[in-house]
Amino acid sequence: DDWQHPASVIGTSVSRFVDGVSDLPESASVTASRRTRSALLHQGEVQDEQVLNDRAVSVLRRVKSKLAGSDFPDQSSRLDVATQVNRLVSEAQSNFNLCQLYVGWCPFW
Repeated sequence: DDWQHPASVIGTSVSRFVDGVSDLPESASVTASRRTRSALLHQGEVQDEQVLNDRAVSVLRRVKSKLAGSDFPDQSSRLDVATQVNRLVSEAQSNFNLCQLYVGWCPFW
């Protein structure tokens, strides 16, 4: 069972992801973002580079919790893979989540 060894699952998943993404061409927006970040750091406008990494740390924690089957705060125990996939699909199809995603729905009109 992969849930018993989350570190190996995370390591394997990260390597597969990096291998798959490393060959993709870098978009113009990513290149521009890197230039902007570099310029801001050189100008001293961003004092602490750790601030730039907070979001990345948060995302990595979320990925780790997803891989461990503990992504849902209302669950007292880890979910097995099939149950977690079913729950994610259910949430992706819920009208509550879809109406928040689709701006054209215009609930405020």
